[in-house]
Amino acid sequence: MDIEPLDLELNESELNPKPDYVDMDRKEREAYLSQIGNFSTEERGIFHMLCSKWEPEIGYAKFVTSANKQHPIEEKELKSLMRKLRKSGCGLLLTKFTRGERGADKIILTDPLTHHFYYYFICNEYQKNFEDVVIDYVDKKNFEKYDVLATELTSIPMNIDDLNKRFIKNEEGKYHIFKIKSDSYSSFYATSDTLKDLLKISVRKVKYYFKSDNFIALVAKIMNSSISRIKSSIGQFDISVWKDLTKTILANKDLINSKFKNVSSSFFMAITITNSYCHSELKQRDEELKAERKLKELLKSIADIIRKNEFTPLTQENFNALFKNPEVSAPEIKSRFYELYVDNKTKIGLTEIVFIGQHYIHQDNLYKVFLDRVAMASSNLSSYYIQELKACLVSGRIDSNLHEGYSFNNSISTKLKGDYPIISDLLKRKSILSESIIHFCKKRGHSQNKLHNLLSEYFVSGSSDLQELNIILNLDIVELYDIAFSSLSMFKRFFIIVFGQYKNNLEKYTGYRSIKKRKSTNFHTGSGRGLNDSYGGGGYSGSRGSLLKESKPSKPKFYNQAEQDNAWDSLHSELNKKK
Repeated sequence: MDIEPLDLELNESELNPKPDYVDMDRKEREAYLSQIGNFSTEERGIFHMLCSKWEPEIGYAKFVTSANKQHPIEEKELKSLMRKLRKSGCGLLLTKFTRGERGADKIILTDPLTHHFYYYFICNEYQKNFEDVVIDYVDKKNFEKYDVLATELTSIPMNIDDLNKRFIKNEEGKYHIFKIKSDSYSSFYATSDTLKDLLKISVRKVKYYFKSDNFIALVAKIMNSSISRIKSSIGQFDISVWKDLTKTILANKDLINSKFKNVSSSFFMAITITNSYCHSELKQRDEELKAERKLKELLKSIADIIRKNEFTPLTQENFNALFKNPEVSAPEIKSRFYELYVDNKTKIGLTEIVFIGQHYIHQDNLYKVFLDRVAMASSNLSSYYIQELKACLVSGRIDSNLHEGYSFNNSISTKLKGDYPIISDLLKRKSILSESIIHFCKKRGHSQNKLHNLLSEYFVSGSSDLQELNIILNLDIVELYDIAFSSLSMFKRFFIIVFGQYKNNLEKYTGYRSIKKRKSTNFHTGSGRGLNDSYGGGGYSGSRGSLLKESKPSKPKFYNQAEQDNAWDSLHSELNKKK
């Protein structure tokens, strides 16, 4: 049940506000005291001291110590003052039950008969229940006992069946007063703060009567159980057991009353409260389990949507759109999805949904997407660098960004970061990349050898270091240079060869390696990780194959004098044809 305290003022959910008389001058306070009661000179002096040291809750011991340093006071005079203020509805001496006894704890000053006065009054009366288990719960008789008017008391109606752990927790830090009703007993009061004490007090009352061996024997007989089993049940608070125990006692109330004449009415009230709590708590747990199952099914359906987007990772915008449906629009649902699927701290390895490169990808698709994007990047970057090299050949300039090694890989890294964030992020987060490959292989039942082969496509053998970017993306500067050169017109190629620019430029791009060393280089081709070979296709299949179809210069070409002469003759022939 959701209780809305619509009839309460806003300040009734705040800490005790300052009373008007605190800010009065001494003469005005004297007049105020004369209006509300008959106070001695000593009591009036203590009242002025309390006002000068006002706090929402004044510590009793702290005040007495501080006051005695200024002007010694009699504690009996202080307590007499507080009794008179209580009767007038503007002050209370709160007590606290600790270590088996109840003693003075705090001093409360309020405006007359305010919500906070009643709130603290009820809280204080609950402390007496800790001291004496046989006294009744707090009701209107408690106010009558101290001649306190309850005419201004406003409360929220509450059914005892609504009491459970969640309700108690939701009331923490609030200042509500509840009037609790039960079908069998008169209404009683509780506050936000004493709801938790209500159950403790009730359990204490029940246990008090179970100290009697005769009482235990009767209950054991009624329940067709053993005395030892009943004692064990009472000793530990299992709500399922206590629900059955209290239900049986309530059903046999008349029999118990006939056997034990000294059982107080508060005992059966305690049994009713405890039974209601157990019943409500079990019902609440059942509802929470059902709600949790429903929520998990809902979250799984969202995860399945992401999984079905096999080669289409979700952007943040598309991901947010999954939670716009009214059924899942609550912020806590998205937060729970993150907790279970994206940010799961307890999960070893990949989370089910991986946030990488500003995209959301299902773990089943992560390596597929990576392969797809690598193939795409390899093709597109090949075209890009071929055009860059072609422009350099045409203009005769050298692009330092294309020098093989650090410069070339740094250029690739910059392009990946801007155009292929998923690849860039995965290569930075090496553990996720390796986990995605492991997950991919496990999912398809690949052998350990297959797994090691796939890992070696990206990692240096025997270490966690990545291969160079140009190797991972199959970007050989010599191949790219030759393709760029082959795409030039025959006239341009002729002059580049004749003037020796071909060899000079290539040596600059490759770091002046010798022809023999370059020819012996075993450049990685990535042939073992194609999408079709891995799992039957479905993704991007772009490659440089089309670019290499006409001419496949996998090794650098260097032209000797005879070849240059032939090129010169070919040029003459071509020119003669055009005439």
